[in-house]
This record gives sequence, structure tokens and C-alpha cells, in this order.
Amino acid sequence: MKQRNLYILTVSAVIMAFLSGCQSKQFSSENETAQIDDPAAEWSRILQNDGILNADINGDGQDDLVKITYIELEGSRYIEAFELSLAGLEHTFKIEENPYDASFVKMLLYDFDKDNTDEIMLLFDTHGGGGEGTHDLYMLRQDSGKLTGKKISPYVEDFEYEDSSWTIDGIYDIEKVLQDGEEKLLAYQYVWGAEGHSDAVGNMVSEVSFRKESNSFSAEKSWIENRE
Repeated sequence: MKQRNLYILTVSAVIMAFLSGCQSKQFSSENETAQIDDPAAEWSRILQNDGILNADINGDGQDDLVKITYIELEGSRYIEAFELSLAGLEHTFKIEENPYDASFVKMLLYDFDKDNTDEIMLLFDTHGGGGEGTHDLYMLRQDSGKLTGKKISPYVEDFEYEDSSWTIDGIYDIEKVLQDGEEKLLAYQYVWGAEGHSDAVGNMVSEVSFRKESNSFSAEKSWIENRE
């Protein structure tokens, strides 16, 4: 009898371990996220440090040019000019506002419309106060031999508030990640509660797609990450 009970306990333990392993594997598969080795991260650092970049941004074998010049006005630093041109394409993208009360944060490449041509995202810190500050987002597209660009909405659409007392600021960061072998774009927004900006709830992180008709990001799914 003791041997039979021992056998039953052993078999049960093996089954439980197997099921636990399957559940762990399923969980990690559904939530597996990895950073992408994106050359645009290094290009962003070069632009922040040097204000000029010569690199093959669109992968056609030719060096493209990005140039930022700053100006000091009344003790504050503004962007005097921002230009991005792709070799072989018509038009140079320029920030029309001069001076532009902002500083460059990052460049990011992402193929929103799945046409095997990356759009170019540009993020600028516009020096607003509270939360994570205020930011501008620009999207540049290559189409029919031309480069076009426009500012897009800094607010993510189509996610549901979990609490009616929350207020969600505009996007302050974007990040390209690999989830289950597929590239995804994440947008980050600061969330605060009823007591004001210092009442930090956390970060709303949204996996987003681009909605051309509203010129904005749309949330495929969203979640809150608590601030440390």
C-alpha cells in the first residue's frame, strides 16, 4: 500500500510539474518582449551630441543628412533650424517654426503601413512643465520619390480609462520592441490622479498603430506601469 501511495504521489508531482511548465511557457510566450538593436538609437545619440548626422537612413546605400542648429535667446536654448534630407528624394523636411522652443530627443524607424519602407519618427521635448513634460511628434514618409512630413497628435486614441479621476498627458516617449518575433511600437504617457501632476499613477504604455484619417496613434492594447 505504501508503495502504491508513493507511486501515486510521484505521478501526481510529475503531472503538476508538467502543467506548471506549460503554463509558464505560455505566459512567457504571450508576454515576451525584447529590445531591438536599432541603428536609429545610435543616430539619435550622434544628433544629440554633434547636431549633424551623415548615415544611410533609408537603406538605399547613400548617405542621408540630418542637421540641427541651436540658438541662445534670453538664456534659453532654442532650435534655430532642423533639416532632414534623403539622398535621391525630392524635398528636404524642415521644422518651419523658428525659433523652435524644443530640443531633439530621438529618431525612430518603423514600418506602419507594412509596405517594406520605414516611416521616420522624430520626437522633440518642447520644455513644458509637469509630469514628463510636453513633446512634439513628427512622421516623415517616403512616397513616389518624395519625402513628406507632418506633426502628428501626441495623444493615443482608443484606450479605456480604468479610473475616471485619471488624467493622461501626451506621449513623452516611443520605443520599438520585439514581441513574439514581431516588431511593435510602444507609446508612453504619464498618468496622474485627482490631486494634480504630483499625484503620479504611473505610465500608460500602449502598443499602437497609426491611424491616417485622424493623424494619430491608436491603441491596440494598453496597460499601466507603476512609477518607481
